[in-house]
Amino acid sequence: MTDPFRGRVAVITGGAGGIGFAMAEAFAARGAKIALADLDEAAMDARAKLLSERGTEVLCVRTDVTQRASVNALADRVFQHFGAAHLVCNNAGIAIAGPLLQMTTDDWRLTMDIDFWGVVHGVEAFAPRLIEQKQGGHVLNTASMAGLLNSPNMGVYNATKHAVVAISETLYHDLALVTDQISCSVLCPFFVPTGIAN
Repeated sequence: MTDPFRGRVAVITGGAGGIGFAMAEAFAARGAKIALADLDEAAMDARAKLLSERGTEVLCVRTDVTQRASVNALADRVFQHFGAAHLVCNNAGIAIAGPLLQMTTDDWRLTMDIDFWGVVHGVEAFAPRLIEQKQGGHVLNTASMAGLLNSPNMGVYNATKHAVVAISETLYHDLALVTDQISCSVLCPFFVPTGIAN
């Protein structure tokens, strides 16, 4: 039986490390082609080299998920290079910790720009194209257990991840109203040694 990932295209933001690169390795091991999107070009190129040496076709695109134009450009590059996309992982994220009353407006804006707007931009740039191409596909948004629980000293992060859970659950239902070929899920990991705090 052919692996359903074989020959498919997986797009991963925050793909140069942590959970993003773990996704890339897992999908590549099953025969997928990989588009890595990240701000860290050196790390992204190093990860792409590892995957390429294992026989995976990899595209690297420097992407700032806080900017809709940058994510649109990512989508354009993916479709130009591969001709399609099938699995879109809106995974880029940061974490800022500390008592809520000590968080600044800049802390809120930076975290919302990456953790919340990064997902929104990914959905806007890719979901309509997945529907239009009629090849099936999936949107996977990385939230966190912080999207389901409210730990102290993580108020800003908790808020963004709750929003990602809400977006994902709603998108799942909204997609079901227009197609049976595209769906959405949300990933809610607990503590993972990814370097996100850096």
